[in-house]
Amino acid sequence: MEKPKFQIEEPLKKSGGNGRKALVYTMSCAFALTAGLPEACGQAIPAETGISAYDSKETQLALSESTANMFKEEFNVKSNMLKRLEQLYADLNTQGWDGYDAHPMEAESYRNMKSLLSQLTGSQLRSWNLFPSPNGTFLLSAKGKRIASVSVGNNGFSYAAMMKSSKMTGMESFNPARAAKVVDNILSFLEV
Repeated sequence: MEKPKFQIEEPLKKSGGNGRKALVYTMSCAFALTAGLPEACGQAIPAETGISAYDSKETQLALSESTANMFKEEFNVKSNMLKRLEQLYADLNTQGWDGYDAHPMEAESYRNMKSLLSQLTGSQLRSWNLFPSPNGTFLLSAKGKRIASVSVGNNGFSYAAMMKSSKMTGMESFNPARAAKVVDNILSFLEV
């Protein structure tokens, strides 16, 4: 059976200006194709991806230089955030790591934060810093002058964002997809 052959054209041209959506779809399909899993793109490949499929004896991925650079940057942002998480977990695994009474980083909090980071794009992660909390959990804090944070614990996550006189706060049971949606909502809230 022949594998489908894919060509990725300039995704932003086909996305109707929705760069984030085009990038997410395109990256997902590109990584799936690179791994030899074209079925991960689904039967109906969204037009926003800039991907067209046709049959061939091999799977081929052709990217424009700008698209390749965009993938690389997105991948690097996400990879660096995941490396930072691993490093924090490895380095701060003892009582009093802060010179006071900080708890060791919790294994479940680490796994939950890793799940959340895996759900987010590099574009989303670019807006956040990752910090350890003295209670053994992990915290995403908005970069720059924006006021927002997402704290991920063993069983739940909490969040807060403030802008002028508006605020967004909550505390929920941990679910990686839900936490990722909250992060996206916070980013949208802060852009308004």
